[in-house]
Amino acid sequence: MQLTHGATQPRDSSHGNRPMPPAGDRPDARAMPDAVRRILCDDGLGLDLLAQTAHYGDDDDIGDTLDAVRLMLTSGDFDALPDLAEEDETAQRLTELLAERACEGWYEAVVGYLRGLEASLAREVTGRAPVPACDDLDEQIRSVVFDLDFVNADDALEILGVIGSPAYVDLVIAEFSPRYDGDDVIWRDTQFKFEFLFDSGLFIWLYANVAEEFRGRRIGTRFFEAVEGLARDLGFRRFCVPGPNKPYWERVMGYTVDPLHQVGGDGGFIHEAYKEFPTR
Repeated sequence: MQLTHGATQPRDSSHGNRPMPPAGDRPDARAMPDAVRRILCDDGLGLDLLAQTAHYGDDDDIGDTLDAVRLMLTSGDFDALPDLAEEDETAQRLTELLAERACEGWYEAVVGYLRGLEASLAREVTGRAPVPACDDLDEQIRSVVFDLDFVNADDALEILGVIGSPAYVDLVIAEFSPRYDGDDVIWRDTQFKFEFLFDSGLFIWLYANVAEEFRGRRIGTRFFEAVEGLARDLGFRRFCVPGPNKPYWERVMGYTVDPLHQVGGDGGFIHEAYKEFPTR
C-alpha cells in the first residue's frame, strides 16, 4: 500500500462516512480537469503550496495568507494566486495554473482547492501550540526506531535539525527494500520520512511506503504507532498527513479527512488527513 507522498496523489481515494457540508459550502465533486490535475496533483503544486503556507509559515504569514485566500474566494478574482507562494518555482506553477482558467471546470477546481487551503490555514491560526525543544531528540528517535524488531542498527537513518524546529527524519529499512541502492526512489523501498515542527506543535508524515512484496505485515502501522507514541510523549498532540491514502489513514490510524480537503471527487486532490489529541 502506498501510504502517503509529498508530491502526487494516490488514485484509490474514497469518500469516508462523515457527512458532507451543505452544497454551497463544499468543493465541486465533478472530475478535476486534466490540465488542473497535472499542475495541482501530478506536479505537486497543491501540496507544495499547502506546506509553504499552512505548515511552515509563521504566525503572521499564516494570518496574512488566510486573509488573502478569503478575499479571493469572496471576490472571485484569482490573479493574486502567485503571491501566495513562498518560493519562485511555486509562484511560476501558480501562474501556469492561471493560464488554464479557460478550461471547463477550472473555476470549481480552484475554488475547491482554496476552500481546503482556507480550512487548513484557519486551523493553524487557532491551533498552533508550540512544543518545548528536546535536547536528546536524536537519542530518543534512535531508541524508538531501533527497538522495533524489523529495523536494524545499520539501516539508513538520517536525522536533521534535532535541536529546535523542524526536526526531519528519513529511514530506509534495508530488510524490506531489496532494490535499495542508496538513491531515493519513490514507491520502491520501505521508507519513512517525518518531521517534528516544534514551533507549531505539528507532527507531519511527509512520506511513507512499504515495498510492494512486503505489504500486509503491519510494518507501516507498527512504525507509525511507535513514532507517534514518541511524538505524543514529547508533547505533540496534532498530527498531519499531506496527500494521504485516505482509507488507510482514516480506518487504521484514526485520522480524518475534512470534506473540504477532498477536491474533484474520487481520485481528485486531497490536501491532508489530520488528527488531534486532547492536551494531557
